[in-house]
Amino acid sequence: MKMHKMKTHKNAFEILTLDPSKLCLLENRSEMMDAIVDTIKSNGWTQKEAAEHLGVSQPRISNLKNGRLSKFSAMMLMNMLVKLDFTFQINFTPPKLGIKQ
Repeated sequence: MKMHKMKTHKNAFEILTLDPSKLCLLENRSEMMDAIVDTIKSNGWTQKEAAEHLGVSQPRISNLKNGRLSKFSAMMLMNMLVKLDFTFQINFTPPKLGIKQ
């Protein structure tokens, strides 16, 4: 019997896309969601209380806590983080040489 080596991935998002730009956006949105959920937990807020603090509906908080990444744009997540007093420091890394634009 022939055995096939399984491909390893750095994270689950690599299963969804091979496009580096899409992968980066998925990872960033996921990290933002994690920060929001962690803040909700650390404050001991119910979903209703979190919704009031963030200016969204309770079902939106449920979507956040259940990791429904496709329900949130990066801009919406950034707006929520600003309401939680987060600040942003954005870094840009130039593409590696030899990559066609």
